[in-house]
Amino acid sequence: MAIPKIKSASELRNDLYNSLKEASDGDMQVVTHKQGEPVVLISQSELNRVIEENETLKKLSIGLSDVRNNRSYSTDQVRETLANRRKERDNDSMV
Repeated sequence: MAIPKIKSASELRNDLYNSLKEASDGDMQVVTHKQGEPVVLISQSELNRVIEENETLKKLSIGLSDVRNNRSYSTDQVRETLANRRKERDNDSMV
């Protein structure tokens, strides 16, 4: 990702359509203003990518925490559990 362009709110207002086109093309825009923290203008696809990446990182963090706290199972343990469940299901269907 390239370094974002920094613009004031006035610059954005004067060049709105070009700024929107640049953001749509993948160029992040940081807009500064006097009323608070700067805001970021990005494309919808970039926002979706950031949200998806954040969700993936959360899931990885949960998984890592589970492994560190011995809340995980080996492949063999999972296979054995599934085989036992299949046997139970098959036995129940025969009755």
